[in-house]
Amino acid sequence: MRTSLFPLLLTMIGCDLVVETDTSGFDVSFSCDAPITLYFDADNDGYGGSTSTSDCIIPVGYVTIGGDCDDREPNSHPDADELCDDEDNDCDGTIDEDVIDAVTWYLDSDGDGYGDPDTTTTACDAPSGYVIDGTDCDDGSSVTHPGAAPRESLNPQGCYLDLDGDDYGDSSPPWGVSPGSDCADDPTAEVLAASINPSANEVVGDNLDNDCDGRELCFVDADGDGYRADAVSTVVSLIDLECSAEDGEATRSAPDGDCDDASAVTYPGAAFNDSATDCMRDADGDGYGDEAAAGAIIAGTDCLDTLSDSYPGAPEVFGDNIDNNCNGRNGGEISLRESRASIIGEAAYDYAGMGEPRGGCRR
Repeated sequence: MRTSLFPLLLTMIGCDLVVETDTSGFDVSFSCDAPITLYFDADNDGYGGSTSTSDCIIPVGYVTIGGDCDDREPNSHPDADELCDDEDNDCDGTIDEDVIDAVTWYLDSDGDGYGDPDTTTTACDAPSGYVIDGTDCDDGSSVTHPGAAPRESLNPQGCYLDLDGDDYGDSSPPWGVSPGSDCADDPTAEVLAASINPSANEVVGDNLDNDCDGRELCFVDADGDGYRADAVSTVVSLIDLECSAEDGEATRSAPDGDCDDASAVTYPGAAFNDSATDCMRDADGDGYGDEAAAGAIIAGTDCLDTLSDSYPGAPEVFGDNIDNNCNGRNGGEISLRESRASIIGEAAYDYAGMGEPRGGCRR
């Protein structure tokens, strides 16, 4: 009876197959005319390592190509792509050269951890001075980078400039930098820059927009005389960011105690010849207070506060019917009732032919 050949589990190369028949079936024998070198391939990458043998039959686990520099790693063999893994993947004796998975790095000139998007290099590891993040909008300023102003509510990770370190971005930055909401960000220009930002409390009358709302809060000086009505009344300056007396505003340095904030000639010290501190009215500007003042206004000694030539000690003007020196008598004249004469003074005696008066005017 004829039987079939058993399946061959081995690959034969350069061998002659001799088949002989006997009474019990087939007898298979081999002869090797040209044996080849075979390499053991431990990592099954198709390339063998240093372990080799010579035969016509390729045993399981052996290959015909050697040169594997690391037969424990399937990614390392002469035909492999070089990778960033500190291994000689292509077995050329050099590690991590011409890799296919190189990383792009960005130059970080200002050392803020964010690189210039236009200055790059590729490498497995970061070269000196390079970083992985290339989103810096100004690589010449270490205080300008994404996330520099985390208190900017609309975009906390935007690329802002924050010179004063208050976590708010400069509202007027250089070109290419996102504008923030900090109206005073330069500590070299504004002494209190770090305390001026959108979350700060407004300080009354300091001529600064502390909370960056575009307005200044001032004390009230309605008559613009430089004195506040009181220590608490305030008004918003809508014209500019300065508290100006001509706009009815006062700074915190302006004194208070104005007893009539509707009159620019009434304030403490207005009548400095009467008092340097009392709140008086001096309408004629002679330094003496109106003696007819009442209420909160302290009365002074000026008997006629509408005429600057009338005040205590002023020279009398003969015949003007005005009490210039505030002594209670008009014009310094000697009246007919006082002199019992029809004409005043020495001229009256001369006119009447009475000669020189003796002992003054008769009564």
